[in-house]
Amino acid sequence: MKNVGALTVFVLAIMAMSSDAPAQPLACAVIRPGESAAAVARRITGHPQNRHEPWFQILDPATSRFVRKDQYGRIRPGWRACVLNEPAEGDVTRGAAVAAATVHAGFDTLLRAIDDLDSTLVLGGAVALLIAVAWPAVDEYVADRRRTLAAMRCFGETFIREFERPLLQADDPVPPIQSRLRARAYQRRLEILLAPAGGRRYPNLTDHRKNVEYDVTRILHRLRGEPFVCTSLYAQRQWVVVPFQFDVSSQQAGGK
Repeated sequence: MKNVGALTVFVLAIMAMSSDAPAQPLACAVIRPGESAAAVARRITGHPQNRHEPWFQILDPATSRFVRKDQYGRIRPGWRACVLNEPAEGDVTRGAAVAAATVHAGFDTLLRAIDDLDSTLVLGGAVALLIAVAWPAVDEYVADRRRTLAAMRCFGETFIREFERPLLQADDPVPPIQSRLRARAYQRRLEILLAPAGGRRYPNLTDHRKNVEYDVTRILHRLRGEPFVCTSLYAQRQWVVVPFQFDVSSQQAGGK
C-alpha cells in the first residue's frame, strides 16, 4: 500500500513538472511570497549573484515566457525560477547548483501535486484504508459476540429446564415457574430470572432462600464443566435473579 501511494505521488509530480516546463531542459522552483530574485537564486543555486547568469531565468507561467533580467525587481509569487541546460564538463560549482535546483524543483512540484489532489478522493481513500485495516477486528468481534450469546442461551435454557423439572406436576398444565434470560455479551454476564407461576410461592428469596440456593447448587453440580460461574443471588420485584459470569479461561482450559 505504501509503495502504491509513493508511486502515485511520483507520477503526479512528474506530470505536474512536465506540464509546467517549456520545451527545453530546465529545472524550476516556485517563487515564494516575499521572495526576491536574489533570494530565490540563493535558495536554488547557492549564491544570489547567479541570478545574473544566462542559465538562470525566471518564467511567467501565465504567458510561458521568460522575464527580462531588468524586470527581476517586479517578480511575483507563483512564478518559476529556472536553471537551464546542463552544466559544462568540469564545472563543479554550476553542476551542484543545477543539482540543488533540481531537488528544490522536485520538492516544490511534489507539494503542488499533493495540494492539487481532490480532498474528497483523499478522504474516500483514507476511509477505505481504515475499513480494510479495521474490518478483520470487527469481524472477529461480531463472531465472538455471536458465540458468546449462543453459549449463554444454551446454558440458560438448560438451567431453566433443570430447575423446573422437579416442580412439574402431571395433572397441572400450568408451568410451575416463569423465566427470562438477560444476557450482556460485552460484559460476558448472564442473568437467569425465575419467578412463581400459577399462584405458587416458589421460587422466592423471602421465605424460600435456602431451597432456591440448594436447587441452584444441585443444577450447577449436574452441569459441572460449563464455563459459567454463579455469583450472589438477589431479588428484583417478583423475580429471583441468578447471575452468572461467562468464564472464558475455564472454557479454554476445558477445550485443551
